Amino acid sequence: MSTLHTNTVETSSSGPVVLTKQEALKFWVNYDGPGNAVRDSLNQSSVTDDGTGLFDFVYTTNFADTNYCKQAMVTQVSGGTSSAAGCSARKASAQETKTYFENNANTFLDVDYSYAAANGDLA
Repeated sequence: MSTLHTNTVETSSSGPVVLTKQEALKFWVNYDGPGNAVRDSLNQSSVTDDGTGLFDFVYTTNFADTNYCKQAMVTQVSGGTSSAAGCSARKASAQETKTYFENNANTFLDVDYSYAAANGDLA
């Protein structure tokens, strides 16, 4: 097996390489709801706790328009075992960043492991 080590990849005319038919995440966050702490993130500048189970993850760089896709998921740990929790990525405008988490009884809750991500074109 060979290993390639490089700092820069360019075209033969010394321009940037254009990747086609590929899409990378433009935003993601791993969030501790009860602790109100970001464990790790990309393109996420801050978080506002809007109340139990309601969070506003603020982007460092906004998306170009309303045509981006946001996803969210959770893992709720209770007494060492996972319990059911749901989530929704609320998006009412181009830069809507609010996310909420709830249990099976439709009650908002701060979940232990909250994840959100988005794909699309950045501004």
